[in-house]
Amino acid sequence: MEWYSSVQCSKFMKDIFCFVKLLSVLIFAGLFSCNGDNRSNSGQVEYTEQNRPKVHFTPEKNWMGVPSGFVYAEGEYHLFYEHNPDRPVWGNLHWGHAVSKDLVHWTNLPIAIFPDSLGNILSGCVIIDIKNTSGLGTADNPPFIAFYMQLDEKNLKNSQNKIGMLSIAYSIDKGYKWIKYKGNPIFTGTHFFSDPKVFWHEQTKKWIMCMGVSDMINFYSSPDCIHWEYMSNFKKREQANNTFWEYPELFPLTVKGSNETKWVLLVNESGADAEYAPTAKYFIGDFDGQSFKATQLDAKKFSYWLDYGKDFYANISCSNEPNNRRIIIGWMNCRQYAEQVPAEVWRGSATFPRELNLVKDDFLYLLTATPIAEISNLYGKEKSIKDFEVSTNSKIIFDTLSFNKTPTEIKLVFDISQQHWIGFPLSYGIKFQNSRGEYYTIKYENDFEDFFIDRKISTNNEFSKLFNYKFYLLYRANGPTFEWRIIFDSSSIEFFADNCKVSVTNTIYPSEPFQSIELFTERSPIHVLNCSITELKSIW
Repeated sequence: MEWYSSVQCSKFMKDIFCFVKLLSVLIFAGLFSCNGDNRSNSGQVEYTEQNRPKVHFTPEKNWMGVPSGFVYAEGEYHLFYEHNPDRPVWGNLHWGHAVSKDLVHWTNLPIAIFPDSLGNILSGCVIIDIKNTSGLGTADNPPFIAFYMQLDEKNLKNSQNKIGMLSIAYSIDKGYKWIKYKGNPIFTGTHFFSDPKVFWHEQTKKWIMCMGVSDMINFYSSPDCIHWEYMSNFKKREQANNTFWEYPELFPLTVKGSNETKWVLLVNESGADAEYAPTAKYFIGDFDGQSFKATQLDAKKFSYWLDYGKDFYANISCSNEPNNRRIIIGWMNCRQYAEQVPAEVWRGSATFPRELNLVKDDFLYLLTATPIAEISNLYGKEKSIKDFEVSTNSKIIFDTLSFNKTPTEIKLVFDISQQHWIGFPLSYGIKFQNSRGEYYTIKYENDFEDFFIDRKISTNNEFSKLFNYKFYLLYRANGPTFEWRIIFDSSSIEFFADNCKVSVTNTIYPSEPFQSIELFTERSPIHVLNCSITELKSIW
């Protein structure tokens, strides 16, 4: 198996009424705090806009930036994210907040953390200080601690002036009300750094922080979450030059079917030398409590991407997950056009949560990202077709259904036991289209051993030239079967293949919904062992 990807924030002007709106939000939040309940009545929101996702988290209105805290406590998953409460564009950053009991149905809550004299509240993470090492809570009531980067808004436009400050806030009511630490910032960088991710390292009895610092990842340690000491850095020079490495995360995973444990370092990459749009990659290696050493094959020959689409970025995993799963949520958007996408009430959404696992494929360690099992909580009606041939004239599937085609989950199992025979199809795949000629195609080219993804004519709204693109992804399919899985929502298609060793996430904004789903093949028929479509009920 081999693979390689070959494909390839905006300016913000503060609204003159921002201060008045922010003041009203503060007063509103204060009233909620006095009542001891920070929950909003989000049931009044209709979520009926044409492109509003039905099974992906979005804020009620305005800008959703990258996920910035993901933690579980006492039956609830808390999600925090960069949020502009005044406009659907980046800037004036607060931390938005939502909770869920099953990771799929979310309740929007009032803003968790507001900007202050140090600046905007940018990305970070949230942990539970179970041992109360910080002294910010008690042994019986350990605090939640939020780590976040801050920047003065006057420096947001010029990356050369981005001298980061790391601040913290804490909560002693399970994440609903937050108190700024009086000693903020807890440290200031000598140059741009971002996106702290913190975890407890049991072997050294210390907190470890990963931090993106320009084109490398720095590692720090602390006994108390407040006082930090630099330990080491990780940088792959041939990859990192002229890029920013952001949103790092380090964690151990046991290789499926074995007792072997490897450490995974996730790095989100953007900049001039990024292979295409900002995206997430991973490194496999070892961590001794001091430094990370990559042990996987040279990345000049292989690119280990967590997702190959243009709209998966800034992934963050859940702290304190009760079942010891490594569950991640990413930002389903792309900086290249994030502020231009055709959504007026809100902009930005989260990917569907995925569970990460590490598998061994011959001599390679591969990270798989599988939609969480809780997706079954959304399942409605289902229709399936078994054991049929798709001819060279293609085949329209599911032309009549008793439920809407979106949102749905589609599963395909192709018979590729004869893929090396001369008469096997040159290519085969699936196409989503509407009556206006807009379409989205996923194709596997058997002779070239690659996926071809075509989003170039998925919308007639030319809001950005960088949105309309095609790309190829080299990937060798090993028979006898080839499984595909698709989460198809109003404005996104998340594609998973070969037991989720491949993930491709792209947003779509057709002028009318894709109502036609077509399987196709070139040169020869292909046998489909199973094809199913399952209704996904709206999370709202």
